[in-house]
Order: sequence, then structure tokens, then C-alpha cells
Amino acid sequence: MNVNANLHSTTSLSLLASVFVLGAFPSGAAAQADPPETIELTGIVRDFLPSHPDFDVAPNEGWGHYMWNIAPVLGGDGKPIYQGGGYKVQDQCLESTGRPICWTLYDPDLGDTPAVPGNPDSGAIQGAWTFATWFRDIPGINLSMAYTVTATLRTKGTYAGMYECNIPHFYPIDGLLFGNDDSGHNNFFTFEIVTDFTYDASANQEFLIKGDDDVWVFLNGQLVADLGGLNGSPEQWIDLDRLGLVDGQTYPIHMFSANRTGDVKLHLVTSFALGNSAPATISAVFD
Repeated sequence: MNVNANLHSTTSLSLLASVFVLGAFPSGAAAQADPPETIELTGIVRDFLPSHPDFDVAPNEGWGHYMWNIAPVLGGDGKPIYQGGGYKVQDQCLESTGRPICWTLYDPDLGDTPAVPGNPDSGAIQGAWTFATWFRDIPGINLSMAYTVTATLRTKGTYAGMYECNIPHFYPIDGLLFGNDDSGHNNFFTFEIVTDFTYDASANQEFLIKGDDDVWVFLNGQLVADLGGLNGSPEQWIDLDRLGLVDGQTYPIHMFSANRTGDVKLHLVTSFALGNSAPATISAVFD
């Protein structure tokens, strides 16, 4: 089975960014005359009880990175779609430089190495019916609230000239919503951010995403990072110049992450400015 080839033609036609890292650049934020010192990103945290079928469980194939379970196109309501049929990852797709990339971005004409699937597994997602509750307000299943994280423009170190948000232990709802579990933290939640950016063809814009547990990123409705799974801590690069974007055009980015087991990290670094994000709509107020 070639799990990489089916999205190659989509990529060449022009591809319509908890825990994430967005990465290095030669120009961009630092090249602006007066870049803002910080970027605030406001998203929605949804809290779940450990009794939810997808939380506090281990995949049949064990901890690690799982791909191909989420559809490559965002749903019409702006939410990811569980399609199943995924695998534990044996090897990720690699650019010619050796950097890991999402299977949707695989392009043999650019010298990419295809991903290698391991054994089939859903990554401990029971099915579409359970996954549909992750990023929607469902009375009796979850509770939600807005939460803002801040990325700061670094002036020195590894990420000098880039915006970085690094929270090694990310517990945004400790003592809130359903409250803490036996670990002393409120461990089981999802985080959704919707923002945008303007593509600059001269800036070599790219970013790196790391995830533990699940992280998925959609750019203009297309999956560009697939970091499903639990306790895997994988990463994927996205080189925006590969995507056939239009110079000067603004594109939406949807980021989805989940913490389903233990400790969670949030790390975001971006070489380009992200738009003023607005919280996803909270569709219900729960008593």
C-alpha cells in the first residue's frame, strides 16, 4: 500500500497551522520594521472525564505515533473528520534534507522519501462517533472555555528572531470545569485554535510542529500535519513554498490537539506573524 501517493496529485494542484512548534526562517517576523513583541492566540479548551472512550486508554499497538486516521480535508463545519484505516508509524515521510513531513505533502519529484506504515491501528480512537465529540461542545460529554497562549519574539538563543511559546507542562484547566483527576491535574482535554497568516513568497516561510499527544494542522482546509497518537512526541515540518500558495494571500490555519494521557507540552515557534485569532464558537453554556 502506498499511503503517500494518493495525496501527491492534490499537492501538485495547490494545497488549499496543546503542542506545536513552528520553525526557522531567514526573513519574516524579524525582518519587519517594528514587529510586535508578542502574539496572542486564543483557542477553546474542552474538558473530558477519563471515562470518555478515547481518553485514558492505550492503543492496541502501544504508545507512539499514528497517522492516516484523520481525513485529509477539513469538514464543512471546520472540524477534523475521523476516517479510520490508520497505522502506527514505522517511518515518517522525509524531505530530501531528512526533515520529517506529513504524508499529505509527499512529493517524489522533490526527492521525498515515502512514509512506511506499521501495523493497522486507530490510535485508541474508538470511531467517528467518539471523535466527533472532541472539538464540539456536547452537553454531558464535555465542558469548554476560552484560553489564550502567548508567543514572544526572541532576541537570542536557538529561536532568535522568531516567536516562541514554550510551556513544558501545559495544564490550562487545572481546578476548572470538571476539575482535577487523581493525578492532581485536569489531564483530559482538547485544544482548538483558529488563526491565519499572509503568505510571503520571498520569505522562505516554514514551520515545525511537535505533538504529544495528538496534533493535527489544516491549512486552508487541507491536512498539513498528522501527529496522531499518544506519548509519541513526533515532529513534522511544513515548508510553505511547497504548497502552491498565492503570494500576498491570507490563509486560515486550524490547529487541533488533545491530551489523553499524562503530561502534555505546548511549544510553538513561528517565523511569520499569525493573525489575531478569535475563539472558536462555544455553542453551549453548561450548568
